[in-house]
Amino acid sequence: MQWLPVLHYGTAKWKLPLADPAAALLAEAFLTEEPHERCRRIEQSLGNNPTLVLWTISNPESLQATPSTMPALAKWLAINGPRILQWEAKTSLNESTDTVNSPSAAKLAAESLTRAAGQPVDRYLFCLISNAQHWLSAAGTVVSWSQIKEGKTCIPLWFAKGLSGLCAPWKTQTTDDKLLEEQISYWSTSVPGVGQNLKSLLAKLHRLQQLEDKFSETLETEKLLSLKQFAYGAGHEINNPLTNISTRAQTLLGGEQDPERRRKLATINSQAFRAHEMIADLMLFAQPPQINRQNTDLVQTVQRLSERFAEMATTQQVQFRSVTTADSVVVMADPDQLQIALEAICLNAFDAVVQDGTIEVTLLETDELPQHPGFVAVQIRDTGPGIPIEVQRHLFDPFFSGREAGRGIGFGLSKCWRIVTDHGGNIVVDSQLESGATFTVFLPNTRDAKTQATNHTEMAKTTTSKHMQT
Repeated sequence: MQWLPVLHYGTAKWKLPLADPAAALLAEAFLTEEPHERCRRIEQSLGNNPTLVLWTISNPESLQATPSTMPALAKWLAINGPRILQWEAKTSLNESTDTVNSPSAAKLAAESLTRAAGQPVDRYLFCLISNAQHWLSAAGTVVSWSQIKEGKTCIPLWFAKGLSGLCAPWKTQTTDDKLLEEQISYWSTSVPGVGQNLKSLLAKLHRLQQLEDKFSETLETEKLLSLKQFAYGAGHEINNPLTNISTRAQTLLGGEQDPERRRKLATINSQAFRAHEMIADLMLFAQPPQINRQNTDLVQTVQRLSERFAEMATTQQVQFRSVTTADSVVVMADPDQLQIALEAICLNAFDAVVQDGTIEVTLLETDELPQHPGFVAVQIRDTGPGIPIEVQRHLFDPFFSGREAGRGIGFGLSKCWRIVTDHGGNIVVDSQLESGATFTVFLPNTRDAKTQATNHTEMAKTTTSKHMQT
């Protein structure tokens, strides 16, 4: 029998057991590169091991995910497992313990499986570890049901509320002898070396993920640095001849009487200015102006978008509407730069939609974004042709053309990305072919962040630093 990494809450701690067959199945799952097959095997391991379910739910990072069904939990663990399933360097997965032994684990597992038998998908996960009080009390610090219900254990409050909807989760469940015998056989099965193999595998996968993440960050930094150097070189070398072209075109235009020649000279002049603006955009992307943060009302920002694009919407026969339910949503931001960023996404949407299309701008407050605590969002949705997956990864690259997806070329989205990330935010693109596109701009809710910081300080009095990393 193996042991999962220790769970902490304040001074309390719990060391949950893991059956050898489940550890072997986990190792096989994380060696599987095909995502669906990995999730399937992890879900199978979770279904056979209530302790793995309880441990995953109680991991501090699950507070941000709240997976409430077995498939959702399996998918979350498939992605995050190599990072969160980490044991201390000197810890052995099968070291001796004075808490749960194989017969005790088998009895509790049989009770868990009995509770979950025949339950629908939305209740199965909760029923499987509705005897969490018994598991925790056997694996470490003794807890009561009232402590779980009040969120005073490693079990997150959102899951405790789900448990409260079940009938008497604190009572012992009677199990039949056959199921108990099966669990005794399962928990007593030994797989030599599986504990150390799983520990080593997950550690290596975690290091590989860290290297990949660091590589991506380094590559992004170097790309921006190269772009900055190119921008300043191009600005100096190209702007001088552009100025000469524009000046000469304007000089000739002043003395020209022929209408056709005047049109051609005016075109030369306007194209020179267009090239100059592209160089200016390139320099803005590589070295944006300093952010002038001030109280910025996003409700007013969204209203200005409606005013700005009212005439364009009428001309293109596009429905442009905004949705704001709050009277005021104030964040610390540069109102001018933020306006430029949101206008860029709206212009991108106008490029994509056709006659009778729709563009909708929605302001989402913090309580509407449970998966993104401490953020507010401006969501811009269009009914265009959608964006192919291979195009989405390049949307914010300068000069990238996504015209096959109805998107323009230039620096609009690049500037938008740079402005939003400089504000500490992020942009998420959700699109399927023939189903339009949704750009969600996440911005830190400064006021909410202050509240979170206060709560964080209060929680530090009763929780360990490891638990506070949530």
